[in-house]
Amino acid sequence: MDPLQLAANPPAEYRPIPFWSWNDRLEVPELTRQIDLMNEAGIGGFFMHARGGLHTEYLSKEWFDAVKGSIAAAQKHGMQPWAYDENGWPSGFADGIVPQMGLAYQQKYLRFNEIDAADLAKTSNVIACYDLNGAILSADAAKVAPRLLVARFDVNPYYVDTLSLQATKAFIAAVHERYYAELSPAERKIMRGVFTDEPQISRGGIPWSFTHADEYRQAFGDELLPLLPQLFREIGAYEQTRYRFWRLTTRLFLDHFFKPIYDWCNEHQWELTGHLVCEETYLSQLTSNGAAMPHYQYFHIPGMDALGRRFPGLATPMQLASAAAQTGKKQIISETFALCGWAVSFADLKWLYQWQMVHGVNLLCQHLESYSLRGIRKRDYPASLFIHQPWWRYYRQFNDEMSRIGTLLAEGRISVDTLLIHGQSSAHLLFNAAPGGNELVNAYSNAFISLSSALEGVHVNHHYGDETLMEQHGRVDGAAIIVGEQRYRLVILPKILNLSSKQVQLLEQFAKAGGVLLAEQNDLSSHFYIDGVRADNAPLLKKIRFFADRDALLAAAMAAGTPICVAAPGSDKAALDTPAGQLGDIHATRRYFKDLGGKPAVLYYYVNNQRFKDVTADLYIPANGLERFDAELGRVVPVAYDNVADGMLRVQHRFAPAGDIILIARETPVPAAAPAAKPTHSLALPDTFAIKDRSENLLTLEYCAYSVDGEKKSDREYVLTIHDELLKLRRDAKLEMTFTFRTDSSYPLGQPLELLLERPEHFAISVNGQAISNQSQGFFADPAFERIDIGKAVVTGLNTITLSTTFHQEPVVYQLIEAAKVFESEKNRLAYNSEIEAIYLCGNFGVNTGGTFSQLDRDAIRYSGDFILSAPPTQVAIERIEQCGFPFFAGAMTLSQDITLQPGEENHSYELSFAKLFAQVAVFRINGRELATITRPDYAFTIPAGVLKAGVNTLEIELTNSLRNMLGPLHLEEGECLGVSPGVFYKDPGVFAPWHRVTWNDDFCFMPFGIKR
Repeated sequence: MDPLQLAANPPAEYRPIPFWSWNDRLEVPELTRQIDLMNEAGIGGFFMHARGGLHTEYLSKEWFDAVKGSIAAAQKHGMQPWAYDENGWPSGFADGIVPQMGLAYQQKYLRFNEIDAADLAKTSNVIACYDLNGAILSADAAKVAPRLLVARFDVNPYYVDTLSLQATKAFIAAVHERYYAELSPAERKIMRGVFTDEPQISRGGIPWSFTHADEYRQAFGDELLPLLPQLFREIGAYEQTRYRFWRLTTRLFLDHFFKPIYDWCNEHQWELTGHLVCEETYLSQLTSNGAAMPHYQYFHIPGMDALGRRFPGLATPMQLASAAAQTGKKQIISETFALCGWAVSFADLKWLYQWQMVHGVNLLCQHLESYSLRGIRKRDYPASLFIHQPWWRYYRQFNDEMSRIGTLLAEGRISVDTLLIHGQSSAHLLFNAAPGGNELVNAYSNAFISLSSALEGVHVNHHYGDETLMEQHGRVDGAAIIVGEQRYRLVILPKILNLSSKQVQLLEQFAKAGGVLLAEQNDLSSHFYIDGVRADNAPLLKKIRFFADRDALLAAAMAAGTPICVAAPGSDKAALDTPAGQLGDIHATRRYFKDLGGKPAVLYYYVNNQRFKDVTADLYIPANGLERFDAELGRVVPVAYDNVADGMLRVQHRFAPAGDIILIARETPVPAAAPAAKPTHSLALPDTFAIKDRSENLLTLEYCAYSVDGEKKSDREYVLTIHDELLKLRRDAKLEMTFTFRTDSSYPLGQPLELLLERPEHFAISVNGQAISNQSQGFFADPAFERIDIGKAVVTGLNTITLSTTFHQEPVVYQLIEAAKVFESEKNRLAYNSEIEAIYLCGNFGVNTGGTFSQLDRDAIRYSGDFILSAPPTQVAIERIEQCGFPFFAGAMTLSQDITLQPGEENHSYELSFAKLFAQVAVFRINGRELATITRPDYAFTIPAGVLKAGVNTLEIELTNSLRNMLGPLHLEEGECLGVSPGVFYKDPGVFAPWHRVTWNDDFCFMPFGIKR
């Protein structure tokens, strides 16, 4: 099918595949309901992801009943279900099955210590002993030396040795083979594949495997044990030893973990997708993966993750996209939006994901869709981008748009002519595991990423050249170096310490054939190594053109390559070919098509990396005609352009904050669009609006007095602190909590007022001493928040809500809490039996805020004072709805105001614009006619002539926000957090805040709701 037709309504394989968090007791009817709603929102599939809070036994009959039910529901919609290969993460331990098989299967860390010889007998897991100069000692010699250096290993009993083939085979048998056996042949065909999540060789240390010594001997003909001190100390030929050790370790991870799983998936007609961990820098990937890039060849759909409302390091998507292009992977997935927080907007989502797309990603995996928000689940690296969100009904447009762009990027051919050598082996030579002692590793890494960023800033699209991939797939063809399916005419070396001998051979052949070799002068070291051996006079160095000046290097790269030209408006012709003439805020990529809409084409995709700033640019494209692909509409539309030279066209474009544009360059002329007519008049938003309709209002109650086993503990404590204090008892306990709230004289007594309570059947409830039935009467937003009507018990003034329960945890909970102190996998599969949570009041009321509001960074607002229930407001100030009785509001609100025109004014067209949207969605209607749905900049739309009438007109604005002001976090000193982990919800250290870093403020922090005019 023509890619443009495909992109108009992308099929399931190009649509988002979110992490669907299976985090409670699973019921097939509820799973089916959620799948139906995913399909309505334009989602193409899902990863069935066992996660913390799961109360259905993993891999049990009930588990597979849920899997089978979900496969059936997916088939009905043509969606693509995927398995997730673990209970929690990181992948590889099979819910504990594999590490329980014994020491050989467990993760091990190499340690090196100086000890007294007398302590040797009580030192466990000794590999070898050495004298203080690092020479290996016999057992007898070790007994008589006064002081020893000891190589030993520590054991992580909760994770696996991913360098061990037998451990990987056990993992496959426990998980992959089990899935295959449980599913019918028809179900296996519907299941597309398996996601693997953050498998790793270590976290921050040197890994050790019982396979290391034998594999080292086979690979290099040398004994490893005598050389182990060189991994930690700069003695002997340590550079070569470290190089060999880390290259071997990388290969073992590749051949003993990823390749067997990839091969198994191939044999069973499934696909492998997922991502590594800690890919961002030389140092982070060295200890977790050895080197990231080689492993991507053993994914059918390689991936990455991106956390928080910030860009990940550039190397993360670039490594991935380079390896994928070189090894012929059509799709690249990103698990993204974790930690963005409940306040994340559509504008944020687009900004974060389009930056990844312009750097190679084309398939979206949203983190997260939570099956349930009960208890800890609502704090699971939010937001949950799912059906409980007030804005859910608008989600389809976002999913359609991102899928359309991803389809075109995946369908087009990638061709870049510049290869930037990746210097990971420089880190191999330098790393010594000393705490804080690897500054030089970071210096090389920073220099590499800085150069890559600079090349992107002048729009020299490039790939990275990894040692392993170049050795496996590299060759020279004329004046080009080939790596797999990619062909490069220009090779650039960053500041680099080491190359492999096979890389050197390739580069020498490339230079001899006339290829262009450029490099940044290495001012970090005067030495150069090949395979870890000093080679300061290597002939290759004489064939490289070195640059001490970064701008001169960039200019040479632009001259030797085919950069995309993005210039400041009005730039003179001479500036267009210089680094200074390029606008670095705009990043761009291109794809080549033999047939796009019936003709050859080159597609250009440009994005504005600035979230809050618009950028105007001149886009120069070699073509004879241009069109624009409108991703919102899913079709090609004309674009205005001018011919500035023979075969060179220019588009003058203003990028909105986080804006983008897709241009299609044609070999034949295409009529340019006429400049768009601008409205002749402007229409100002009124300050005050009447409330026409709205969702129920909310009041979150997080503090209470509490007693344990009849003993009063506190008059006012935060609920999550109470939960963690009870966990410390390690036993059952009787708990009584008393929450208070106030009403003023305007509050209408006797009306329904609902208490939103999680698991109400576990509580005895009384309000003002009056017993209240704990029978649920439905739910708000998510089935977790069950409704209990307490309206008839409410009085004017002070009210109390008393909840009594037995706090109970099964023994496995306490076991996992202790184990989580050793390794994260155990916390990631923790499921409490009792959970002490905030409660909420829900109904038709206002929340009187007579205290003080103060402005914080990131638009957040802090409130100091009381919250008092009052009569429901009838009007609000459009710029500060949260301060007009709705501080905790989570829903939709329709506002109305009259606009009067004098006779004749109805004949004009008008622009209605505003400065900022403090909501996820704003829908504008005039006289009942819907004119605009706005989720991101530009914050403006045109009212055509004739829509407004002479006299009185009704302007309605429907604003929809998120669950942020209901669920928080509400008490951070910094205000709004851009990296929302579970720990930021906790006032004190505890299970989910073991390294407590947040600064707490008892006052409340909200995000604004409304429109800044």
